[in-house]
Amino acid sequence: MAGSKQQWDLLRIMALKLALLRATTIRQQFKALIPERVRVVASITANNGHSTSQSELRDGSVITVKRESLGAGEKAFIQDGEIKSNAPDLAQYEVEV
Repeated sequence: MAGSKQQWDLLRIMALKLALLRATTIRQQFKALIPERVRVVASITANNGHSTSQSELRDGSVITVKRESLGAGEKAFIQDGEIKSNAPDLAQYEVEV
């Protein structure tokens, strides 16, 4: 009888480990769906001359970003406070749901 209790305990431990492994895998899959860093589109308004640029976000706020790779008037993708690349100049629409 003692041997069967040990076997059941071992099976319970293995089942718990398997459940934990599945939960971790599901959590990792879910995290992969969520972007870790936010990327925004901004209009470059000026190059400051010391590897930074002024840019205006769509809500009208002005921020200073790293790099001077784009000229004034161009749209840029900003990520982690840095110009990553140029962005297409597309119309913006707001829709309430």
